[in-house]
Amino acid sequence: MLGLILAVSAVPVETAIEMLKEALAFIDGKKAERNNDVRLLVLAGCVEEIEHIKLYEDAGGAIVADSFCFGIRYYNKLIDESERPIDAIAKGYLGLKPSCPRMMDDYPRRVEQIQALVKEYSVDAIVVEKLKFCDMWGWEIERLRRESKKKTIPPVLAIEREYNGGATGQIKTRIQAFYEQIRNRMDIDYNIERSDRTDYYVRK
Repeated sequence: MLGLILAVSAVPVETAIEMLKEALAFIDGKKAERNNDVRLLVLAGCVEEIEHIKLYEDAGGAIVADSFCFGIRYYNKLIDESERPIDAIAKGYLGLKPSCPRMMDDYPRRVEQIQALVKEYSVDAIVVEKLKFCDMWGWEIERLRRESKKKTIPPVLAIEREYNGGATGQIKTRIQAFYEQIRNRMDIDYNIERSDRTDYYVRK
């Protein structure tokens, strides 16, 4: 999916439409996860390395939802075509899609969007990535950890990485340990339906 979005953002519209049609035909009816996969929501800024994303899935997870610059924040918006184009596009980038942590006053809405994604995609756990020296994502991680402690969202793992990857072994070890904590903490029975065990993050 990441590779597809990176591609359609750089080709003519007609080519992008054909690529999307081919992708829809390819994934139709395919199962997206393996037994015992931890269903992940990954939040991050600019992620372009497909090999980095594979780390999460090779370690035993399934990324079922995201909030990347080249993910849901790129395409999850509908532009009002009745408005002046420049105004409609500006509203789409600044108001309709999930925002970047640089929009500090928009944090409550980002939490609501995370909760909606967790519910819609039956998310078990959240991974939040920050690039080194990005203070805005660092503060976002701290606030999301507080939300997790209050059980308004699932458990959170924070990963700090370089822009061009690196520290692969260390990151993979942390991910595997996190998965084990999730499985042990939740005592997941993978024979039951996901919808029967998705309310643990809701504050009672």
